[in-house]
Amino acid sequence: MIIAKGNFTPGDNHTMVGGFTITQNGSDLNFATTEDFAFDGSPKPGFALLKGDPVLAPLQVLEAAANRTDFLRLKETPRGQPRVPSEGVFTAVLQSSVNLDDYDHVYLWCFGIPFLLGHAPIERL
Repeated sequence: MIIAKGNFTPGDNHTMVGGFTITQNGSDLNFATTEDFAFDGSPKPGFALLKGDPVLAPLQVLEAAANRTDFLRLKETPRGQPRVPSEGVFTAVLQSSVNLDDYDHVYLWCFGIPFLLGHAPIERL
């Protein structure tokens, strides 16, 4: 059963389209990007969770939250190389300790160069 969804907004100087769903299967929370998801790439991109608007959060807050809630990494682009795009459906099971009520945004973070790559509010259904 789908319990949440959202649509991504790209960060500065990046391209990102599509969205995500979160489904609940028993006690598991399953994250999946939508079929139309596409991102232009970066060094060490990964999805994380945040309470609050990532656009307004200081980089230190985003980095700490990303390190604490990192749940899905995408294809890396080596520094100095053209960006390697990622597209399609990517899935992950959120850690059992995750309480979705504690978060209101999913965001794509660059773990290589601390940077907000894109974000989406979590719309509870």
